[in-house]
Amino acid sequence: MAFRLTYRRQCRYNTKSNKQRVVKTPGGRAVYQAIKKKAKGPHCGDCGKALIGLPRLRPIEYSRLKKREKRVNRAYGGSRCAHCVRERIVRAFLIEEQKCVKQVLAEKLSQAKEKARVATSVHGLNGILHFASRALNAESVESWSGVAEHEVQESAYAITSFAAADCNWISRMDTKLTNIKLPWEPAAPDLPSSQMSLWKECVARINEHCFRFACRYAASITCVALVTGGEEGGCCVCGLSDGAVGFQKMSAPSGVSRGATLPLLKHTAAVSALAVDERAQWLFSASKDNALKVYDLVRQMMQCETHSPTPTTSMHFEEAQQRLFTGLQNGQIAVWDTSILPLTLLCSIADGSATASRCGAVE
Repeated sequence: MAFRLTYRRQCRYNTKSNKQRVVKTPGGRAVYQAIKKKAKGPHCGDCGKALIGLPRLRPIEYSRLKKREKRVNRAYGGSRCAHCVRERIVRAFLIEEQKCVKQVLAEKLSQAKEKARVATSVHGLNGILHFASRALNAESVESWSGVAEHEVQESAYAITSFAAADCNWISRMDTKLTNIKLPWEPAAPDLPSSQMSLWKECVARINEHCFRFACRYAASITCVALVTGGEEGGCCVCGLSDGAVGFQKMSAPSGVSRGATLPLLKHTAAVSALAVDERAQWLFSASKDNALKVYDLVRQMMQCETHSPTPTTSMHFEEAQQRLFTGLQNGQIAVWDTSILPLTLLCSIADGSATASRCGAVE
């Protein structure tokens, strides 16, 4: 029986599964070095694309890795790519969004009717805002009809206490959904949901008002106040639902911008009322957690902090007597002495008997 003699190949076939390259050893000898075939690597379970952040290794090499080295901190355990995760989250919101859209469409018709009714009632709006009394030579109230309609129909915002709050359900729902942080985003978007605008009477045309500036905030506006005087000509302040107090100088350039907040002034609850001492340049702010703070607008620092018996709903400062009147949630009016800090509670109007209704305004 003859034996078959097989000679060993000197050079291997350079295929994809059996690649080789020439490597020079330290002794100066050129040898062939085999290159292992790379694994396919993990892919997305929905679209089949390669996942980013995971190494491409053979199965035997994956078994030798640690648990933290073969997994990523992503939604669905890292088994889906960012695009597929986004599609799944959007599909999850579709059902709830359809329910919200049905409710919005039902309210949209009633809002349109209400807006048309308010826009036509020019006489009532002029009586509230006192536009005609500020004009020197206004012939009649009807001359302010165009300005009043423009104020009401300004970008779907409703005027409350000379502040602007978004009353459109569609824009509010879109803002809330868009402000959600998605897994593939570094941070949640901060879109504005409220706006504070400043209008000034035109010197050349007394029947018209000029737009100065607008400040937009992510939190909703609860109250506003106007500070006149001072070295810089005054500023506009507004209480926000996140506990901060926004401000904008009157000398600021015209246009729309992201509003700034006062430094070192932050409540733990939503701001409910504001009052200003224009002579001392002090700002009194109250929140829904019974806190009452005094802030120096010139030095931009806190003066004192106290607490009211119940949450404050409205405030009014009397400069001549140095008294601060605060309307409370239980219907009473508290009187504070501001001549000496910290604030001292002098008395409570209504003889200590709590009423069922809240105090809406103090003048």
